[in-house]
Amino acid sequence: MTSFDLAYEAVGILVRRFEKGIKHYTSPQYQESEARQDFIDDFFTALGWDVRHREQQNPYEQEVKIEKSQRQQESKAQKRADYAFYMAPNFKDERFFAEAKKPSVGLRHPDHYFQTIRYGYNANVPLSVLTDFEEFHIIDCRIKPDIRYVFNGQHKEYRYTDYLDKEKFAEIYWLFSREAVANSSLETYASALPKPKGKAVQKALFKGGYKPIDEDFLEYIDGIREDLAKAFKRNDEALNGEELTEAVQRTIDRLVFIRFLEDKLIEPENHVSEWTSWKDFVGDCRKLDAKYNGVVFKKHFIDDQKFSGAEEITFKRICSDISNLNSPYQFNYLPIHILGSIYERFLGKVVVSTAKRVTIEVKPEVRKAGGVYYTPKYIVDYIVGNTVGKQIEGKAPKEISEMRFADIACGSGSFLIGVYDLLLEYHKKYYNDKLSDKKEIDKRSEDFGNAEYLDGQWILTLKLKQNILLKNIYGVDIDAQAVEVTQLSLFLKMLEDETLSTTQTRQGAIFSKVLPDLTKNIVCGNSLVGTDILNEKLFSFEEEKGLNPMDYESAFPEVIGKGGFDSIVGNPPWGAEFDSYSKKYLLTLFPWINTKVKDSYSFFVSKALKLLSTGGQLGYITPNTWLLINTAVDFRREILKKDIKEIIDYGDGVFKDATVESCTVILRNRKIEKNVIQVKRIKKNILVFENGVDVRLWEKDELCRIILELNPAIQKLKEKCYLNTNSFAVDSEIIWGIKPYQVGYGEPPQTKKILEERSYHSEHKIGKEWKPLLVGSNVNRYELDTTKIQYIKYGKWLMYPSNESKMLGRKILLRQTSDKIRAIIDDKQYYCQNSVFIITTKLDYHYILGLLNSKLFNFLYKLLNPQQGKVFAEIKPSVIKSLPVKTSPKKQLVEKVSDLVKQLVEAKSLLQVAKTSRDSDYLQNKCIALDRQIDVLVYQLYELTPNDIAIIEKV
Repeated sequence: MTSFDLAYEAVGILVRRFEKGIKHYTSPQYQESEARQDFIDDFFTALGWDVRHREQQNPYEQEVKIEKSQRQQESKAQKRADYAFYMAPNFKDERFFAEAKKPSVGLRHPDHYFQTIRYGYNANVPLSVLTDFEEFHIIDCRIKPDIRYVFNGQHKEYRYTDYLDKEKFAEIYWLFSREAVANSSLETYASALPKPKGKAVQKALFKGGYKPIDEDFLEYIDGIREDLAKAFKRNDEALNGEELTEAVQRTIDRLVFIRFLEDKLIEPENHVSEWTSWKDFVGDCRKLDAKYNGVVFKKHFIDDQKFSGAEEITFKRICSDISNLNSPYQFNYLPIHILGSIYERFLGKVVVSTAKRVTIEVKPEVRKAGGVYYTPKYIVDYIVGNTVGKQIEGKAPKEISEMRFADIACGSGSFLIGVYDLLLEYHKKYYNDKLSDKKEIDKRSEDFGNAEYLDGQWILTLKLKQNILLKNIYGVDIDAQAVEVTQLSLFLKMLEDETLSTTQTRQGAIFSKVLPDLTKNIVCGNSLVGTDILNEKLFSFEEEKGLNPMDYESAFPEVIGKGGFDSIVGNPPWGAEFDSYSKKYLLTLFPWINTKVKDSYSFFVSKALKLLSTGGQLGYITPNTWLLINTAVDFRREILKKDIKEIIDYGDGVFKDATVESCTVILRNRKIEKNVIQVKRIKKNILVFENGVDVRLWEKDELCRIILELNPAIQKLKEKCYLNTNSFAVDSEIIWGIKPYQVGYGEPPQTKKILEERSYHSEHKIGKEWKPLLVGSNVNRYELDTTKIQYIKYGKWLMYPSNESKMLGRKILLRQTSDKIRAIIDDKQYYCQNSVFIITTKLDYHYILGLLNSKLFNFLYKLLNPQQGKVFAEIKPSVIKSLPVKTSPKKQLVEKVSDLVKQLVEAKSLLQVAKTSRDSDYLQNKCIALDRQIDVLVYQLYELTPNDIAIIEKV
């Protein structure tokens, strides 16, 4: 029998049992706990889930987590789902929830639906189940919970008699069985569903309807930020932007933290929902500080009696909205890393205050960078696992307690949360394995105080969780708000598995303060610039404050005194700019960074290497440009001195809503141990290429380029291609086409209206100043498509008019947006926009065109600038300039190439206007044959063997 047949048979037995005793099972006296034990547990067991943990006995590795107690005595609402389903080996992220009820109450009640949707929505789970066995409701959890419109989430309903219908039962089985969920049934099914619709969306109650939890909650706290800032300003007009930013941040941090404590059942639910004034809020915060400590409740100017607080009506509304009884947000299921991603973007804005007005504005540096790019969790986990994870492998807690891990540009703390999570999981497994046959620890043991036996399992004590934070985790950020949020995130992570009972156990009660003081671990300062920059007194106080220099020897004396950090991980800032003096200072420290380099990540990588202990690990995600660009040659040489373990090129698919190209590098701060380095290309989480490259091949390259595809055969071929050649740039010049628009540029300066109306573009020639214009889409291999061209009003009013003499002469046009070289000759004096490069040459134009479009040049180009499959692939002029052109080619071969190229261009031109299928087919075949003949001649020019050609044509 198949697994489906076995499940169908087992559920059939349950149906007949229910039918036989239906009067009893549907009576008010029959309780939910009985329904779960008699039917619902067995139903999901039949679907293949180990509900009763007969196989999965390790409490940290169970695919079904069951809420045994219905609710905390003091709590007014249930905080945890009855069943949460996971899939090994990931026991952190829920795949779906099931909420149980007793049959007599009925399922179609707004509270039941709201409860189920809220669990799923906050955990980013698309579908969940509401059942009493008599009925089975599948609920769409993708829309923000609202008690008024919860039935919009109703997807499908089944009665217990439907379970006997094989087709209907199959619908349930192939969606919620373990076998199906393991094959991504829920994600596949949900992706095919339409976006949620209904009154809630139609009435725009949620400012756009369907939004994932991170986007929605960010929008929500953005709204709170603005409301609070205005409420503070109404009570005290003297508050400036910096004070308002800090006051709002601390207030929101406290609200989020307290709601987290309430939903985790660590605190009784008698705080947020019961505040009637700012005074109540401050009073409770002072009491909570006595218990929890930490930066969240630390005495702050918002606690001062002189501080007027928020205007009362607004503050009461905010508290009412976020309190558990009214809120769509369930902090028990909102993952900490999701909260971190929300805060990362939240930190990109500040409060700006004038005498009368308050606005929320994007920070200038964030605007310049094009936004905040939060590192996806799978990247964080991979980097942390392959640095910190490798270093602690096989070690005892005592050894690990001597290790130091850091992120020196920590932002909202996503990488430090990843490190802390890994350390907690490691310690949990260590103690559960070591103490599996015990229920208590000898007081003389070194393990005493680190773990305790509670509810049938070994859990980590608060003491150990605190010590891990204090001894292992370090962070730096120049932004004080980021430091505060990082500490908050780590505190939330520390308390993630806690409840009121665990914080008040015998072990927990030893400590009067729940939260450790992290002010010496997570520090606000400039990660790159030390206080010695102030010696020449070049800065005003405000500039000094903004620069915020910091010495690691002062901030982390024990760590630096013992040789440095064991691991540094993170996503360092990309594109951050430095004042001229800071850059000069940094270039003195790191002379291997080219003076033309404007990007900041290379300085962070270099600083991290200085801060690592000998043998310490670096794990960073950075732009992938440093692998190949000419200006990074000395930087690459410095990196290649280290023991690189792995480089992964992710291309442009990592960051949401951004096409920035990235890579990860993992290395050890020591001399090379093994010459072969593992390299990979990953697209959309799918491995598309992997290789082992001998580092000596990269070192042999004149520019030390890190070419991932390199192997001895390709290196030999590459060297042969560059033998007796000049770079393309020696005899040919490549420039950009016209850049038409930029507000403030041109004579007279362009206005926003000119840009929006594209005033210098036209579909028709208006006058003599209007020139025929080509864009990238007009340019293809050996052909120019002029069926649709525009006209541009050419002159000094354009942002960058380019070089007109180049436009009017013979030129080769090269398409910019492409993953391969597409080029054609233009003799008709077309003007070109900046989506086209203009090439002029001292050599034969048709010969150069043949080289550019050849398989050989495309092979070499892709080797030096892999672009295939990228969303916005672009031709890089610097790479074209470096391509090899023979210095003394055989004249006969050059003439043959030139002649065949002329024939191919003519054939392509005729193909564009061919009228009959016969003509079209003939010309198509002729073009293919000529193209092939040109490639053969180019291979002969470079004296390539059949084996060489096979390598090129395989790629």
